[in-house]
Amino acid sequence: MMLKEFALWSESRSRNPSVQKMTPRIRAQMAPDTPVYNKSRNVFALNIAKKSRAGRVILTEGYMDTISLHQAGFDSAVASLGTSLTAEHAQLLARYFKDAVIAYDGDGAGAIPLLERAGLNVKVLRVKGAKDPDEFIKKYGPEAFARLLDKSENHIDYRLEQLRGRYDLSDDSQRVEFLREATGVIASLHSAVEREIYGGHAAQMAGISAEAMAQGVGSSSTRSAPPERARAARLHLSVRAHSPRWTQWPLMTHTTAVSAPRVRRVRAMCQACPRWKGLYSATIPAVAMG
Repeated sequence: MMLKEFALWSESRSRNPSVQKMTPRIRAQMAPDTPVYNKSRNVFALNIAKKSRAGRVILTEGYMDTISLHQAGFDSAVASLGTSLTAEHAQLLARYFKDAVIAYDGDGAGAIPLLERAGLNVKVLRVKGAKDPDEFIKKYGPEAFARLLDKSENHIDYRLEQLRGRYDLSDDSQRVEFLREATGVIASLHSAVEREIYGGHAAQMAGISAEAMAQGVGSSSTRSAPPERARAARLHLSVRAHSPRWTQWPLMTHTTAVSAPRVRRVRAMCQACPRWKGLYSATIPAVAMG
C-alpha cells in the first residue's frame, strides 16, 4: 500500500464513530501482532526512506506526520507503528543511516539512548510555532521546515535544556538540584572532550565556574563507574603487583574489556596449571568478590 493510499484508507476508517476519538497512535496500538508482523520490529515508511539521499532519518511520532513529510519532499521520514521506539527499531535504522533527527511532538529523550547504542548520531528537532511537523509545514512551508531541520540540537544540549525548564535557576536550592541532574547526564558521556564542553554549557546555564562543574562531573564519574570496570581495574593492579610481566598478556592490558566471564576464564586457566594456582588464589578471589 502506497503512502497516499494509506492516508485515504486511514481517513475513511476515522469516519467510523467508534474510532473517531482515537489518535493515530492508539489506533495503531490496537492492531495485533502476528507471527509475520511485529510492531516492535517494523518501521513505517522505511522501505522508501532507506532509498533517500538525505543522509539522515527523521523520526516522527506517528504515520500521519511521516506522510505529511513525504508529501512535502522529506523522503527520509519514518515512524514506529503504534509503539515507543525499541532497540530493534534503532538497530534496523542503523543499517541504513548514520544520523537521526528526532521530530517527536513531545519529549524524545527516551529514544536517545536506544539510537546512540545502535551507533547513530542523534539530534533533536524543536518544532516552534506549531504542535508538530505536519502543522509547521502547513503554516510555514517546506523551506522553513528544511531550515529548522538544519538547526536541530545536539541531543546533550537538548537534555540540558529539558532539565533547565524543570527548575527555577534563580533559586539556589533548585539550582543545586539542576546541577546534580546535569552532572549525571554529563558524567555518562564517554569522551573527556564531550564532558568538558557540555559541562561548560551546564555551568553557564547555572552561573557557576566551569572548574567547579568539572570537579562535580569527575567525582560523579568515579561513583557511577560500572562494577565490572572497577573489578577489572583492581584485577590489573593486583596482577601487576604480583608480576609486572603479566601485564603484557592482552587480557590484562585492556582492563576495560575484562568482564565477569573473562575473570572466570582466568580462574579456569590458573586452576588448570599448578604453577599458576597460587597466583589466582592470591589475587583474583578478592577481585571477583568485589
